[in-house]
Amino acid sequence: MIDHPELSWGTETSCSAQFTYAIARGINRGWLGASYIASAKKALAALSDTTRISLKGNYFGLAPVLSIGPDLAYYNARPVEEEDKYSHGSGLMLFALTEMNTLLQNEAGVKIK
Repeated sequence: MIDHPELSWGTETSCSAQFTYAIARGINRGWLGASYIASAKKALAALSDTTRISLKGNYFGLAPVLSIGPDLAYYNARPVEEEDKYSHGSGLMLFALTEMNTLLQNEAGVKIK
């Protein structure tokens, strides 16, 4: 639920990381044009906000794996993963951050091996 900030657990992170990864990957692979770079950078800035990832690399606002629910109450009742018990969100963040690193290096003209 990325478009409902009124949910009790706050701003969602893991799905946002999935979208960031997909956009950056698409740019890096040539599937998406350069016009998407601004969107990828905006997404990276949002994920890099200290309410989502700390300066020490801890992730916040990761919801546990969710199935499709019937209403907002279903999603609002889901707990947020504890810092030391990440299951899927941390991997998604790593995918997004790695792909964004590649995008930024490509944009700067750095050769990636």
